[in-house]
Amino acid sequence: MHSEELRKGEDPQLLFNLVIRPGETVEDCTMAAFARRVLEREAEMAASDKQ
Repeated sequence: MHSEELRKGEDPQLLFNLVIRPGETVEDCTMAAFARRVLEREAEMAASDKQ
């Protein structure tokens, strides 16, 4: 399954599990969407560290 996802230009769901919140769903599984999620999570973590 993972190689099929990669051939489609998608990240395996396993990687998304690292950056989504509990109960959140993923509709866009592209590598670009994953990269955006990673950056969003890093920004959230940085903001919470400043508080």
